[in-house]
Amino acid sequence: MKVFIVYCHPSDDSFTKHMCDMFIKGIVDSGNEYILSDLYKMGFDPTMTEQEYLRDAYYRNTPDVASDVLAEQEKINSADAIAFIYPVFWTEAPAKLVGWFDRVWSYGFAYGEKTMKLLDKAIILCSAGNPIERLEQFGLLDSMKKVMLGDRLFGRAREMEFIVFDNTSRENELREKNWDINLQKAYEKGKSFFSLPDKTKKAIRLETERLILRDFSESDFDAYYRLKSDDRTMYYLQDIRLKSIDEGKADFAEILDDMKQTNRKYYFLHMELKDSHEQVGSIGYTVTDESPAGKMVHLGYFTYPRFWGNGYTSEALQKVLEYAFTVDNVYRVTTGCLAENIGSERVMQKNGMIREAEYPDYEWHDGKMKTRLEYRLLKSEWAERNGYSKSEDDKQTGEC
Repeated sequence: MKVFIVYCHPSDDSFTKHMCDMFIKGIVDSGNEYILSDLYKMGFDPTMTEQEYLRDAYYRNTPDVASDVLAEQEKINSADAIAFIYPVFWTEAPAKLVGWFDRVWSYGFAYGEKTMKLLDKAIILCSAGNPIERLEQFGLLDSMKKVMLGDRLFGRAREMEFIVFDNTSRENELREKNWDINLQKAYEKGKSFFSLPDKTKKAIRLETERLILRDFSESDFDAYYRLKSDDRTMYYLQDIRLKSIDEGKADFAEILDDMKQTNRKYYFLHMELKDSHEQVGSIGYTVTDESPAGKMVHLGYFTYPRFWGNGYTSEALQKVLEYAFTVDNVYRVTTGCLAENIGSERVMQKNGMIREAEYPDYEWHDGKMKTRLEYRLLKSEWAERNGYSKSEDDKQTGEC
């Protein structure tokens, strides 16, 4: 396996240079390969010319691409993954790297009729003088992630990771104290970069303001069975309601076994309150198909009636959709409910899901035929709603 490393720092006398060297050592020691673009050493020109601007602004997929840009694009398409290593300058990458994106992410390559391959992985390793707490307090870390993961790399890699090595300012005593620890971390990231994910060790855990959403563990069986066998909770989900403890054990064993698989099918999570850890319900999706564009999944959720009306399910769904579209390479989410289930439909609408169909007298439920509604959400629709990225058809530069 091969990773293309884009390194950007003006000085070899820096923690970032040592971090890059250790990441590369880890890649090599794991038996894998790398290609390196050291933007300062190679003298990469970050300035977009007027000709390049007009080519992109008018969507001209013409062959007049500069040789230095073509060379970078060829490196990308020859690799399985990409890594960006740089220092944080004013909550951004250095201007040279920003300019690299301006020029290399050209029309016909990174967007539009794109020829850029879908990479298996992308990782960002950046050094920051500030402590991580400050970056989080003022929303700077979130901004950095949105720019890199939500715009520049959005839809261009199956898996993405953003790592900050903080407190690296020379006046900070933690710089020297954590020096060896941080370099070892960079080395381990390189060494394990192409390792297959261990689903038993890297269980999903998501947090919202009030909730924890996590993979089920073996100790959760009682809670799992109580929830899925509860008559009121499962009133609209009779087809998956558990009718016996033996059925519950078999169902739960299948869930646990699926978590260990490389190609996981079920992504249903235990939903609990942060403060008391009381179970609220479950939410997640099932992978129904995969395509070159990404996964197709069907969404579902069910919560105990005593928690209805508190916005918990809407809050959980917002986080699950974020995970699906930014981490799990999901392309299309579908779900639905009976028309009389107004609360469930409201959850879908609050999260921007779009009604696709209404089927009168579609489903036999509780002694009579009832109307069913079907909803969907595409990655591009979610991204536009949440400010993560332009669609592939939008202009990269615009008439400005």
